[in-house]
Amino acid sequence: MDGTTAVRLVALLLAPSAVAGAVVVAVRSARAVGARRRRRTAVPAGPPLEQTAVALRRLLVEHDRVRRAPDVAVRAARLRALDGAITDCALAAARALEVPAPTQSGRDPLPREALRQLLADLAEAGLLLPGAARFGR
Repeated sequence: MDGTTAVRLVALLLAPSAVAGAVVVAVRSARAVGARRRRRTAVPAGPPLEQTAVALRRLLVEHDRVRRAPDVAVRAARLRALDGAITDCALAAARALEVPAPTQSGRDPLPREALRQLLADLAEAGLLLPGAARFGR
């Protein structure tokens, strides 16, 4: 057996491994490109703006109704809970509409004046809100 025959024999034995290795590298490359494309696709940060707007409108109407209710004992706790929910919805809408919003500290609702200003800014940005101008008055 001379050198040329030995090289041909080794090449013949290693060819299937080289082909399998090339297939594995090609599959991994295709998966990496697909993953990179998926990462580039914009993923919404929250629910659609329409859902947030509907929830915010409903909460503002509920807030107005509770504020006018005669039962004082239940009203204070309910209004605080509604203020927190309105804050969450208003901040989500502000993020979706790219309206500057104050930072929220922890789980507490925004102060009444800051929330009133945020609602006015959202209304100015085109979000139709019932009674946003008279919120909390």
